[in-house]
Amino acid sequence: MERNEIKEKVFEVAGKLFGQDTAEFLDKENLVDAFSMTSIDVLEFLLAIETEFDFEFDDEYLDETTLQDINVLLDYIEEQM
Repeated sequence: MERNEIKEKVFEVAGKLFGQDTAEFLDKENLVDAFSMTSIDVLEFLLAIETEFDFEFDDEYLDETTLQDINVLLDYIEEQM
């Protein structure tokens, strides 16, 4: 799967969870801000990403930059595939 396909799936997951059209957010780098995620939203989103891409996040990987920079998240997902 190519990086742009992964990004589209990530935003698709976010759109389903938060009931928003993701087209306007595709250029956003910070997912937490783009979708106004609470801490509970972040956990639900990470679980949905794990399910969608069939992997588990390493706890050591999860920090404040994981969802604040879409490229960090995409890099991690690519590594897991």
